[in-house]
Amino acid sequence: MAALLEPLSVVLHALTIAGDLEGKSVLITGAGTIGQLCHMATSLYTSKPVVITDLRAAALEKASEIGVTAALNPLEPNFEEGLFSLAPNGFDILLEASGASTILTNTVKFVKKGGKIVQLGMHHDNAQFPFAAFMKNELTFQPSFRFNQEYTLALKLLEEQKIDLTKIITKRFPFDEIPEAMKKASNSNEDIKIVVQN
Repeated sequence: MAALLEPLSVVLHALTIAGDLEGKSVLITGAGTIGQLCHMATSLYTSKPVVITDLRAAALEKASEIGVTAALNPLEPNFEEGLFSLAPNGFDILLEASGASTILTNTVKFVKKGGKIVQLGMHHDNAQFPFAAFMKNELTFQPSFRFNQEYTLALKLLEEQKIDLTKIITKRFPFDEIPEAMKKASNSNEDIKIVVQN
């Protein structure tokens, strides 16, 4: 689990930026390592719906297995209906962990007026930004880059067994298979986190 302290710290930094989560609903876009850790950590601080979205069936299955409120695919016909059934007025917070170039344009309508978007996924400079929706709904956009002093909290969560990072490990490789592990990690749509261990 110590090998996953860095991505957990990245997530905890974003939650620090998001502010007090108590009583707030959270939408997470992207169910990779960071997205999965987002819903695991967020669920420690709110009892309201925590929903994750992704295009990959395996990633959604993993999120459901870990215990997210709902794991939804934007390409499914009832996607919007499913989101609004969980947050009729929109979600309080959006944690954007996909980095997809059109993601904000496609998801801003699911954030409530006065809501906050925290950007974890790395965008390219040509990514779309829905300025009109941000103005009309007085939304806050806050980037989150890496981490600051969250390692201490990350360690505390592990020591107190409040979060089990092994849940996102989908494959393990021994040291003598590092090339295969790297190849698998670079090309797999089925895995969340691959680790090398002796």
